[in-house]
Amino acid sequence: MEKLKTLTAALSLVALLIAFNACKKGGSGSEPEQSINWTDYYIAGKVVFQPGTNVPYVITFKPNAQAVIQWGDGSENANYTFQNGSLKLDLGGGGDVFNFKIEGEAITDLTTQGETELASYTLEKVPAQNALAGAVYSGSFRTAGSPLMVLSKLKFTENKYGESTLNEPVPNKDYTPIQHVAGTGVSGSNGTITFFVLIAGKLEAARYTHDVNGLKTIATGTFTKQ
Repeated sequence: MEKLKTLTAALSLVALLIAFNACKKGGSGSEPEQSINWTDYYIAGKVVFQPGTNVPYVITFKPNAQAVIQWGDGSENANYTFQNGSLKLDLGGGGDVFNFKIEGEAITDLTTQGETELASYTLEKVPAQNALAGAVYSGSFRTAGSPLMVLSKLKFTENKYGESTLNEPVPNKDYTPIQHVAGTGVSGSNGTITFFVLIAGKLEAARYTHDVNGLKTIATGTFTKQ
């Protein structure tokens, strides 16, 4: 009888320990969210510029919760926060607000407030050095509203690029690198702007040209590394 009492007490103690551990694991407390250094990442994709025309953009992150959204001939500053798996970019002043849902190192969803429509988006790591330098890309530009495509090759150094149709391009135009993955170049007497950014291994480009009356023409293209 005494042995039975001892066994019963031992089993009760084991059951109590199991219940305690279960409550501890399933309690409301959770481990702190993993800290992410957002300056090591960038977001890129295409934004709806006008019906039928999407242009590339890039979002880069700075310290002190600051970000810059750039799409070629324009840019916007934003504040950002990251909480509960949601990366929020707020342009402030009643401007656009973007909420990216982050899982691991990928964007799984996006909700927006405002007029800007992001047609695509991807989260990528910033390389240690300029990923454009030394590379040659081939593809074509197509002007918005036109079915014609103009073949083109682009070749880059650290801060210059060249363009040709058939021959090897000679890098003779200046461009300003953006976070090792993008760049903006201004050329010609009318200040033509060429913007390019690496998105999922492809070089996406947009060219903004103004005529003497200030009217803007946009050409876009996708280029593959040679």
